Amino acid sequence: MLNPTATQRFYSTFALLRNLPKHDCHKRSISKRIPRHTLQYSQDAAHKCSITATNTGKEGLSTPSAPSIESETRTVLRQIPQVVGIVTAFEQLASDPGGCKISRGLTVSSLVSVSMSPPTLSFNIKRPSTTLTAILAQNQFLVHYLLADASGVEAAKVFVKPDPFQRARQVVDEQAGPCLRGGGIGAILACKLWKPPDSKAATVAVHDHDVVFGTVTEVLKKDMSSHALGYVGGQFVIQSYYPVTSNCI
Repeated sequence: MLNPTATQRFYSTFALLRNLPKHDCHKRSISKRIPRHTLQYSQDAAHKCSITATNTGKEGLSTPSAPSIESETRTVLRQIPQVVGIVTAFEQLASDPGGCKISRGLTVSSLVSVSMSPPTLSFNIKRPSTTLTAILAQNQFLVHYLLADASGVEAAKVFVKPDPFQRARQVVDEQAGPCLRGGGIGAILACKLWKPPDSKAATVAVHDHDVVFGTVTEVLKKDMSSHALGYVGGQFVIQSYYPVTSNCI
């Protein structure tokens, strides 16, 4: 016969075991086999317990995966408005040097003024690109700044698709390239390809893009009847202008 002290211990232990979850012992045994992991329990429709292990940096604490530097940078830059324009050039087929020239063009959102003496600008083109091939072959091109209106947005969307000149409304041949006319087209600059000195390459290759520089040789159209078309947050917007005092620049 158990003495009172032993009996009390027995019932205390029995009550403790009854209150434990059914899977607790299983959990403890798996914890020994999987060190530094978190055990996550989920029940299915039949209320059967399943166990999955998740890597953690610390016992019992899950470590979320850190966002990549690419995604973080993209998130920042998508909030910054960029000027939108269309770059055009002629491509002369090597098999038919005296034949008709092929019009090439694309929409860019990386137009930047580099220098005013002489006036030089730059933009980026992702490789491969038939427009880039035409620019490198002809050493000249046209830059069309777009107006912030419905026609400007329409023109920009046309030149992000293949064979844009099949849908372009008005095109006039200029020496530097095919010149777009009509609604939505603002200032037009004729440019000569600027090549970095002491370099065999005509552009600056940066990963999967080429940075193209052009020296302005002629202003074919300088009228900007409205603000320049911008691009921010994955959509076309009006480029905002803010008045500044003379001592701000």
